[in-house]
Amino acid sequence: KNKLFVYGTYYKGNWGLPGALTWQQTQEHPTQAVKFSLANNAELERERLLAGISHTHKINSNFSETTSLYVYSTKKLNPYGTSSFNSGYKDEGADGFGGRTDWSYQNRINSSLLYKLNVGGEWQTEKYNILEKKISSGEPGDFKYLYDIGYVNSMGFLSGDMQFKNWLTLNVGASINHTSQAVKGFAASGFAFDTTATWSSEILPRVALSARIIDELYAFGSLSFGNSNPTVFEMVDYENNGYNLSLKPEHGLNKEIGVKQLIQKFNMQFEVSIYEFELTNAILGYVDTTTNGDDRTRYRNNGKTKQQGLEWSVSKKFAFKNSDSYLLFSNAGSAYNYQFAGYVLSDVNLSGKKLPGVPLFNISNNLSLHILKGLDLSILHYWFDKTPLDNSNLVWSNAYHLINLRIGYSRTFEEQLTVGIYGGINNVMDAKYSSFYALNAAGGRYYNPSPHANYFGGITISWKL
Repeated sequence: KNKLFVYGTYYKGNWGLPGALTWQQTQEHPTQAVKFSLANNAELERERLLAGISHTHKINSNFSETTSLYVYSTKKLNPYGTSSFNSGYKDEGADGFGGRTDWSYQNRINSSLLYKLNVGGEWQTEKYNILEKKISSGEPGDFKYLYDIGYVNSMGFLSGDMQFKNWLTLNVGASINHTSQAVKGFAASGFAFDTTATWSSEILPRVALSARIIDELYAFGSLSFGNSNPTVFEMVDYENNGYNLSLKPEHGLNKEIGVKQLIQKFNMQFEVSIYEFELTNAILGYVDTTTNGDDRTRYRNNGKTKQQGLEWSVSKKFAFKNSDSYLLFSNAGSAYNYQFAGYVLSDVNLSGKKLPGVPLFNISNNLSLHILKGLDLSILHYWFDKTPLDNSNLVWSNAYHLINLRIGYSRTFEEQLTVGIYGGINNVMDAKYSSFYALNAAGGRYYNPSPHANYFGGITISWKL
């Protein structure tokens, strides 16, 4: 009747920040670093600890609950920059904890009608601090600013399902959320504030319907609402030495329909869906020149976006007779049409322009061979279509293919100890590509080239009590 799950992870690592390159630089020498970044040892060092516990209790055949608690702590040192105008030395940290509870009850009205109710909530709090100084030869220099930020988020939800036999399910639900953000801070210029931003609670409804057409072929659709509050860095107003309390939360409306089917006799399943997401009160940045002649990035609720997409997935399993070996093929992909709507930036109307950073298409294929006695071989193929890199859609990335290989072997001893070893090659065809773009970058520095062919390996050990 009871299940207890405990989880913990510790991470410590660092990586260099060579800075984004122009297209010409990527062709000449893709592993080069921006001179300023190299001279100042731009990098990121991160340490993170996360732990959680979850308890599930089946009270009776109809009633159950799951309650989870977590705690985490993170630290980050980040000397960064590509020029004296865009650089600094950040020292950040955060500590937080929270929890979630979900109570479920289900019962039958009669032999054909089943209903289910879920009620629960979440609560989270975090203390976040960031100290930034100027950078000098890779070391912290003069003071720039210090922020101490406290977040408290709470959310409650209620959901109900009504299922008629095995062919019609209706889900209706709603959530209500509340956020408070307290900020204390000051800068070298004398800019200081101590304020709290609290957004009114909002009720966000959702409705979904699923219907079985024939056999295991289902059609489904949903309509849901959501919101997203502005961050403290979007609300800071350096020019007026204040806190921009006029920023409002973004709001979204998502509509989705699709079909899915499991064809058991062919070991095959597929799913296709289309959706449209409309974002209003979009928080978008713009560059403004202060009275001192400095360029500052500020944020405002400016315009809308319309995000339309098509997503699909299909998989088939080929089993071998009289054997536990099998071959699994899967394919998944997306087609996107994400556009600005009613967005004017620097007197330029960007309505109808595609959102930067979103490819037109992407496709993934996976071929996995599982051989009796624990040997697995996987071949993964990805294709990413061209992607707009700036708001005006004047610069686009190239499309590219990527192939990765992985092989692994595992063996169990005495039904308790399992040992596995694995390895592989990423980017087998040595494709030249960037998986991370600096969107709307100054000077055409859009590209962070990704690695050539590279290798990985590891071991796993597990003990079953």
